[in-house]
Amino acid sequence: MTLWFLWETGCDYCADAKPALEEFRTRHPEVEVISHDLTVEDWREDAPVLGPESVPAYVLVNGRLTRTLQSRGALTTDELEHWVFGPG
Repeated sequence: MTLWFLWETGCDYCADAKPALEEFRTRHPEVEVISHDLTVEDWREDAPVLGPESVPAYVLVNGRLTRTLQSRGALTTDELEHWVFGPG
């Protein structure tokens, strides 16, 4: 399972999301976490493939299943866990 975190330099919400993402990474070493700073060129090339229209965004790839979450702000670690693993 791979979790992509898509962000952009200068995005305050993105910066606010990074500590929770690092805590998630520590709690769940079984999940590969990739953090990617999107440039204008990336948006033109990658965003249509990955799905998000704004940042911060999370893309979960689990085999053939892909889910995308565009956040209106920073997620807490617990919210991120709930989105990745479901309630439990």
